[in-house]
Amino acid sequence: MARRGANWYKREPHAYLGGVRGMTAKQHAAYGVILDLIYDHGGVCPNDPRWISGWISDMGAAAVRRAISDLIDLGKLALEDGCLTNRRATIEAKTDKELRENRRITGKIGGRKSAETRARALKNNGLAQPNGSTHVQPEKIREERTP
Repeated sequence: MARRGANWYKREPHAYLGGVRGMTAKQHAAYGVILDLIYDHGGVCPNDPRWISGWISDMGAAAVRRAISDLIDLGKLALEDGCLTNRRATIEAKTDKELRENRRITGKIGGRKSAETRARALKNNGLAQPNGSTHVQPEKIREERTP
């Protein structure tokens, strides 16, 4: 898929473990892999049991297909436009996308402001010589140091 999702996502162990309680080992394995694929692909995962089974060495496509069906019946996954999704993953992906867009905008604004500030600092404000330095200052320092 062309979409790229999160490099990591917030996974709350208490919520996850509470959500998988009572699942079979196959359902649990499929659910964990599918969640990671959903987040990795930006909120959706292709409903391709054969492809998904490639992530689990001892589950074939038929077992994954049954597990997906069970997970949809349990309300853990949803099927939308031929792709698997999860309500929370969709919300997290949308929030992440909005956060990245807001950071891009504020970074652009901050960059412009920084450029203006640097440009103003480089100007000499029409002075012939910078404040704080005079041609006699080195002598004053030498005089003060000699006893």
